[in-house]
Amino acid sequence: MLDWDAFRVVLAIAREGTLIGAARRLGVNQATVGRHLSRAEEALETKLFERRHKGLSPTDGGVLAIEAAKQIEERIHAVHLNVRGQDKAPVGNIRVSIPTNLMPYALTQEIQDFIGQYPDIFVEISATDHQVDFAESEADVVIRVADSPPSSLWGYKIADVYTSFYASTALYENLKPAFESGDASAEIPFVSLRIADPSAERELFLKQFPNARVCASCTSLDTLIPMVRSGIGVGRIMRFMARYYEDLTPILECDRKWNLSLWVLTHKDFRNTARVRLFIEFINQRFKENA
Repeated sequence: MLDWDAFRVVLAIAREGTLIGAARRLGVNQATVGRHLSRAEEALETKLFERRHKGLSPTDGGVLAIEAAKQIEERIHAVHLNVRGQDKAPVGNIRVSIPTNLMPYALTQEIQDFIGQYPDIFVEISATDHQVDFAESEADVVIRVADSPPSSLWGYKIADVYTSFYASTALYENLKPAFESGDASAEIPFVSLRIADPSAERELFLKQFPNARVCASCTSLDTLIPMVRSGIGVGRIMRFMARYYEDLTPILECDRKWNLSLWVLTHKDFRNTARVRLFIEFINQRFKENA
């Protein structure tokens, strides 16, 4: 009879394509992965993977084993989520994932006040823009800028996020006639932010300035803002962030349909966990008070 360890190895090999990749994913050595795979193949009396020039490829029997492993994983995750969601005491740790660029501009006071009001709850902050896995305990709460959250999450929209295109004061002064007249022929330098759909952002700017040229790109607002402030080019920045910099000048407001929302969310199975719900309700209320 196979145990979950063997199924985990089969699933990891399928996802990584190699024994060493599976070992890295599981945090074990390659020999351990090889032993579990051999034991699984012996128990099932069939070869699960064939070696190819690009790695390991599942056999027909391997495909069936992988599907079974996925179903077991889903059930284990569901149990994990449900059990964690039954915690009724407002004590313990709470892991909060926030966007990498948000903390200098928002949430610091709210989190400080929450800690002061609930000293038995330890708040652990993780700054990342990547999607987190609730079942793997990567986070209990996420705060994200998005159009709308997935149906598997529960929480509140705590703010509307408005954006505009900004230029440094120096760049604005150099291109002031073009900015003020909306000169379509002006070759305005533009810095693209490669988050979500950068092509849509460029199209929005090019609609006003068709001859604008993309001179650079970046992957975070932490990088975009100093690039714009240095005069490299125009960039689309959230207004609540831009207001902290006197050397940024708005040159083009984005239509309301381009606005985003700030959400505080948890997995729907966590919403009855006392410390998680307290944190979400607290942040939601504070943002309403400070709208």
